[in-house]
Amino acid sequence: MKARIKTQAVKSTNSRQHAFTLGQAVNILPRASTRTSRAVEQSLHSSHFKIVRLLPEEGVGFQYRVKNAETAQERVVAECEISPADI
Repeated sequence: MKARIKTQAVKSTNSRQHAFTLGQAVNILPRASTRTSRAVEQSLHSSHFKIVRLLPEEGVGFQYRVKNAETAQERVVAECEISPADI
């Protein structure tokens, strides 16, 4: 007699979540390969940004829409490009 084996469809779930939360203050990390002027680089790295939207995973990690606290400029950054701000 053959034993019947019941198989269940396993729903694949992605347990990976965003490392930062909506409204959190972050800093943009300097990158060696950035092709921007020194003034732009200084403004990017001397200001705090606030996370205004969590974006889906793109390529190797999650992305975020961040807003500059001083100038209201918005940009999209990868998770590896930001760090928590020391406020």
